[in-house]
Amino acid sequence: MIIAALVLATVALVVAAVAVRVAFAANRRAVESRTQARQARAHADALGDRLRGEMRRPAPDPSVVAKVLGAVGLIESRR
Repeated sequence: MIIAALVLATVALVVAAVAVRVAFAANRRAVESRTQARQARAHADALGDRLRGEMRRPAPDPSVVAKVLGAVGLIESRR
């Protein structure tokens, strides 16, 4: 009877040790996943800020563009 109790206690300890190990592995994966999500969110925010900055930029003045293109010889200048 005592041997059966010892065997049961040993099995229970092994099962508990495996459960603790699985819990730690799951926690580590969750932390890594949150870190990756945080990095992805920061990257997306940076891209959004960059896009908003580009959208706020005014369109170039057509006369200036024509002067530059004429100066480099891509179009005939209208002098």
